[in-house]
Amino acid sequence: MIIRILFIASITLLLSCTADKSKGVVDCIIMDIPDYPLVFELNRGESIHITRIKNGIPLNKKISLISYKILSENNLWFKDSVESSNYYSARIVITVDEMPIVLKCRPYELPIVFNGLRIYVEALSEWNESADYSKINKMRKEVRFSACLTDETWGDTSIVYPIDGYRFCANSYNNTWSSLAPYNAKYYHRGEDMGAIPSLLNVRACAAGSIEKSPLPSGDGRSNSFLIKMKNGIELRYGHMDIDDFVPGMLKGNNIHSGELIGLTGMTWNGDTNQKLDPHLHIEMMYDSTDISFYPFLVEAYMRKYKDAVVAIAGGYRFAIPGDTILLDASRSFTAKGKRVQYYLWKLHDGKQLYGSNVSIIAAAPGLYSEELNVVLTDGSVDKDFLQLRVFDIEIPKKISQGWLYHYPIRNIHVGDTVLFKQTLIDLSDKVTIDFGDYSKRISMNSTIKHAYLKPGNYTVEVNSFGQMNEPISIKTEVVVEN
Repeated sequence: MIIRILFIASITLLLSCTADKSKGVVDCIIMDIPDYPLVFELNRGESIHITRIKNGIPLNKKISLISYKILSENNLWFKDSVESSNYYSARIVITVDEMPIVLKCRPYELPIVFNGLRIYVEALSEWNESADYSKINKMRKEVRFSACLTDETWGDTSIVYPIDGYRFCANSYNNTWSSLAPYNAKYYHRGEDMGAIPSLLNVRACAAGSIEKSPLPSGDGRSNSFLIKMKNGIELRYGHMDIDDFVPGMLKGNNIHSGELIGLTGMTWNGDTNQKLDPHLHIEMMYDSTDISFYPFLVEAYMRKYKDAVVAIAGGYRFAIPGDTILLDASRSFTAKGKRVQYYLWKLHDGKQLYGSNVSIIAAAPGLYSEELNVVLTDGSVDKDFLQLRVFDIEIPKKISQGWLYHYPIRNIHVGDTVLFKQTLIDLSDKVTIDFGDYSKRISMNSTIKHAYLKPGNYTVEVNSFGQMNEPISIKTEVVVEN
């Protein structure tokens, strides 16, 4: 998918929302702001009529919701009182001016270009209501969408990616919109988590506005929420920064500029710096007290800031029991404008290699595995990402280890630079070893270790151990070394 970063002038919006089964007006508009996608909800059998006026020329579109189907997978992590499965994807059939298309709702999905529109599935009420935590409020219909014209950016181009020196999915802990936050209650994530070793990377304001909430001067006793309210009413909330790492002037009531330094990534949760297993920056978007997916905004802001040729997306986390079929899907990967994918290569934990955007594997023995995706462009550019696959023991479902792998610096690593690695695995029966991916000897490590690379390249770094039932544990990440 190519990210288009263009400025479209003079766009206004006229709309109505009517149900095909009744002649009345249906209340379905969630967000209607100039220069931003329209966010709306539909039930099956309902339609929305949109007119966008670009440079004085009206463009009329009718979107109808036909049907949907939600897919679930086995997941034995949850408590006995919770159903032992979770949703991981959905297929939604719509028409745009009577032309049908199948959309998907799943982690790391981007808007689809179709018949003059860019269309995205924000959420499904059934999926939302099945969660034990962090449900979207004010969701009144079956499916929530957002849409804009094909050549519009997804929101204002002044939106800034919030972390300096970062790579997309650089560290193995990442959560995105609608993903199951591992390994908690049934919590489908509402926002974006970017894993980072604490107190090392700058955090910046994604947009200009007023500071509506700040934990300064002494913390808020929870996750140190920091909230920016834009002039159009959109709110951006940051979480988990440490109180000592905030810029002193970040006080409630002050104004803030787009790109202004807020502080550093942290690890605060429940009032203390105790997020030792999964340190990360959380950021989410809200409008009128309801969550809006920030993921498409974040991707476009990332590509404006870093201009990577390609970003591989393996899909985040999947859960299974032995014998389940798992589809590995690389189609959510994206490239810079004008770049083309030559091939997708999956390097599996059992040594097999499979080519293709979509390949299927059978979950075998219990363990935690990292299935490696390589996306190679026609110009030779390459990026890697890793799907974490947790296969449960049916008899003892909760004994598999958990934890993640981090490194710093993340970007602008050069030959000879020292790289810090940090692993947070717990519930192990053996020592942790690390393979730096450069043919050096695999060695044991404690929580941290340092290493320098002698040649440029895209290295796959892997930490391994064994869980309490002797199941294999593997966590991988990519390190990019420049000349």
